[in-house]
Amino acid sequence: MTTPIIPMTVVIPTHGRVDLFLETLASLEKQTLSAFEIIVTDDSVEDQDRKAIKKAALDFQEKTGHTANYLFSEPRLGQAKNTNQGLRVAQGELIRILHSDDLLAPRALEAEVSLMTHNNLTLEVLYHLVEAFRHAPSFDKQPQLSLLQPSLLFKSVMHSGTPLPSAIVFHRQVLNRIGGMREDLDFLCDWEFCTRLVNDQLCRQNFIGQLSSGFIGWRVHGDSTTGKLWHRHFLEHEQFMNELKSNTRLASELIGDKQSQLEFFARGVRYRYNRLLKDIAQMPAGRMLSERKMIFRCLLSGPTLRERLRPAPWTLPGRLVRSQDRAILKHRQQQPLQTAPQSFLTIFKFCAAEKIMSWGKNYLEKKGLYHQLHSEKAPQQGPQIPTIGKHLQVHPAMGLLPKETETLYILTEYNNTANLWPLRKLLTSAERLKISALNTNTFYSHVLHQCLKLTPVGLQLEIDLIDNQHLTSFGFKALLEELFPGQFTWKSQKKLSPYHHQLVYKRTDNAHSCYSAPHDGWTFGMLTTGDRRENIAQYVKSIEESCHDPFEIIIMSPVPLDEYNNHKHVRVICFEEHDDLGWITRKKNIICAEAAYSDILICHDRFVLHPEFICDFSSWGYAYGLAAPRVILKNGERGLDWAVVSSNNKVWSFGALLDYRSCSRYAYNPGGATLIRKSFWQDYPWNENLFWNEHEDVELCRRIQKGGNPILLTRATLIASADRWIKENLLLPYNDQYEVLPGQPVGEQQIRFIKLTTTNQKKQ
Repeated sequence: MTTPIIPMTVVIPTHGRVDLFLETLASLEKQTLSAFEIIVTDDSVEDQDRKAIKKAALDFQEKTGHTANYLFSEPRLGQAKNTNQGLRVAQGELIRILHSDDLLAPRALEAEVSLMTHNNLTLEVLYHLVEAFRHAPSFDKQPQLSLLQPSLLFKSVMHSGTPLPSAIVFHRQVLNRIGGMREDLDFLCDWEFCTRLVNDQLCRQNFIGQLSSGFIGWRVHGDSTTGKLWHRHFLEHEQFMNELKSNTRLASELIGDKQSQLEFFARGVRYRYNRLLKDIAQMPAGRMLSERKMIFRCLLSGPTLRERLRPAPWTLPGRLVRSQDRAILKHRQQQPLQTAPQSFLTIFKFCAAEKIMSWGKNYLEKKGLYHQLHSEKAPQQGPQIPTIGKHLQVHPAMGLLPKETETLYILTEYNNTANLWPLRKLLTSAERLKISALNTNTFYSHVLHQCLKLTPVGLQLEIDLIDNQHLTSFGFKALLEELFPGQFTWKSQKKLSPYHHQLVYKRTDNAHSCYSAPHDGWTFGMLTTGDRRENIAQYVKSIEESCHDPFEIIIMSPVPLDEYNNHKHVRVICFEEHDDLGWITRKKNIICAEAAYSDILICHDRFVLHPEFICDFSSWGYAYGLAAPRVILKNGERGLDWAVVSSNNKVWSFGALLDYRSCSRYAYNPGGATLIRKSFWQDYPWNENLFWNEHEDVELCRRIQKGGNPILLTRATLIASADRWIKENLLLPYNDQYEVLPGQPVGEQQIRFIKLTTTNQKKQ
């Protein structure tokens, strides 16, 4: 007899505060979801509190029929341990935490289950923006759903805030992968837990769901544990940021390059000290005096920093700054940032202002006026569940968005990490797609291709564009025809201002079949001279251990490999024609022609598959033509993978590596390892007039790019035993506003510009 599946488990960690806990439980009694369980985890000190909490849990079960479990192991466990004991026994497919002083709107759980199980969304993590309240929350708004790229969420908010634990819902499988809360942290355990949630979704290329405020009420009250132990929050935030900073790989994935990290951590410093000043300001004078040593310890904890509080305005998307302003702004940013206030007069002024505001608020509350000025009425029904329509809008940043109830917002970074494959069900069923601020930076071509390659015939495409140095309205028209020739028909356009345009198109034909062709298995090809038999064996072994899809292995060798004559998965093709020249293009074409499956990897005999290669590629998606895998050496260093050469392949030129967030019209896939779809190869085979070391892979990529198809970078990784080219290719710095190429201009780039003289200059 199978155990029935529970849709949702609500874990309620509580510590005393019985009256508030009863209100939380009452909000759960009003839930419209038909089946869920609650787990009350208690670490209260007083025995009478524990008895009251346990009785309330049993009464809840009797009233509602929902399963209610009460757990107590010992008092004063702390937030993390107390929460973890509930997470360990949760039975639901979906799991959420609800703190014992927070409230839910009546349809909150129903909305969460509905959105998390929606076929087209495929969400694994959903979080709410919360309604802060003192007396009663305001549940009269209609929450709106947005889908966020994980890295965009992290770098936008996690320097100075984190989604409230009571506002996060996640699948059981996510919890199994990342584990529970970190128990050595008292207050930043929720920040650290959220970081692992975000990183897990980033690795799987998933989007995170965000609901605007309306379903969750977060109580502001004087019995808050964080307010009592303010210094623990300060010190743990400092520890958390330092640990993140020292984990260079994680910081790079979640935040970006060094400049982005400097800006992120500087914002963290500013948040920490602003929060400290507010906590001090709210203290009674006696407590402030008694805790003066800890106050001074925190105020003087950090050294002087030269981190920037914000990016330079001229690096912000789509913004132009006058040259005379740049020097002023640059000078300001070069001034050292003091992590501690420069004088105690600053502290006094800040505290006095906060005190006056606090006294005023207390006076109004005593007179019964504060509640009237901040009316917080809770209607009976509460907000409704957001509907997922067929109108989508892609936007490059978090912030205030227009409230269009039938529009689902997709918030993604406009760079090479933009990948809408996880939202393919939404895209293939969309009726209208609007793209905002496409020319935010120099990566408009990649973003446009990601947005449109999976959209259906009949789609209405709307572009909102303000002309700038990257792209104009007429430039967009040319770009659309270049990427999707003959596939879109112009419908209308409107000029809202001299530089602001709205363009409307209709899709009349599908993109290349490679973007929608199903994945039916893998053909793994290898080119070898037959000298490195151990490398061949390791390649075959790595495939057999990690690939659970149908697959075959084709090895091109000039000599027989007798050990694979009767191998189940391996087929050896002997080929030695023009070996003195290295007819590598012919060998790769033979592998593709012989391939039995839709997706092909061809590499030399120095590579093996990373154990997560297949899983990572499946998450990244099969909507590609030709793609480069990531490459790491055995020591963990980056190999030659996402590369660029500074010409169009007419002459020899310098090569370099691109930041993984960058893409370029000069990008190419190094020939050591190539991923290509068979349906794509049939239109773009290797040029067999070229031999080894004749830029044969650059030529193929340029030909593909001229056909409107970008070269892509996948998250799937190969491990190389050696890479003799890596020292000759420097890593280019990331810049989203202009393209950086290595070396001096060469060949077709050697253009001399003449100076133009304006009419006014002539008159002068």
